[in-house]
Amino acid sequence: MAQNETRRTLQGAAGPLEYTLERKRVKNINLRILHDGTVRVSANSRVAAARIDAFVISREDFIRAARQRFLAQSQNAPAARRYENGETIWILDRPFTLQTEKGSFSGGRLEEGKLILTLKDPEDPAQREKAFRKYWDEAAKRLFEALMAEAYPPFEARGIARPALKMRDMKTRWGTCHCQKKVITLNTRLLAAPLDCVRYVVLHEYCHLIQPDHSPRFYALVAARMPDWKTHRAALAKSHACW
Repeated sequence: MAQNETRRTLQGAAGPLEYTLERKRVKNINLRILHDGTVRVSANSRVAAARIDAFVISREDFIRAARQRFLAQSQNAPAARRYENGETIWILDRPFTLQTEKGSFSGGRLEEGKLILTLKDPEDPAQREKAFRKYWDEAAKRLFEALMAEAYPPFEARGIARPALKMRDMKTRWGTCHCQKKVITLNTRLLAAPLDCVRYVVLHEYCHLIQPDHSPRFYALVAARMPDWKTHRAALAKSHACW
């Protein structure tokens, strides 16, 4: 454990609740739940520990629900990708059969229910993975840019500068928003999810540009633009993006 971290145990309504507190230069109390169920909280050193404890207790239902969700995901996790012929690849909640072919051009394309990868040596696992990731990242970028442009107008009307897009393969978050730098980072795994689920994540991160925390005011902003956001959040947790 780092020098600026402490482990704290609280008594919640449903039993003990343990979390790791990290002191860092942040404005808000930030809470994260990792896929292994670990709870991590970051807060400024000026914030009293009692206030942080109260915040964690107030999020008890959310924490326990997230832990159950992650447990269910781990129990139903699909087999690791091998990038081989016949493997099923999900794109925007639709199944595509992976097919490789030999060619001088390295790339991928969708064609009649297939994701076809062209590469010099289809028998080389490293080439298959490289070609797949290249296709996946390019497709995710096109999707994210389109959805961010679609979601932007009402935020532009409020004087919010257009945020920059970054992408990462993340295991514990669908997206993040750096409010000060005006940067939204989206998880490339979202390409496998239903389209409206991806729209929800984009909107969620946009709303952080107005309200950085997850307060009732934040969720009111989300609901104003997407009244059924809870449906899409629940669908996302069960989607093929959870590999």
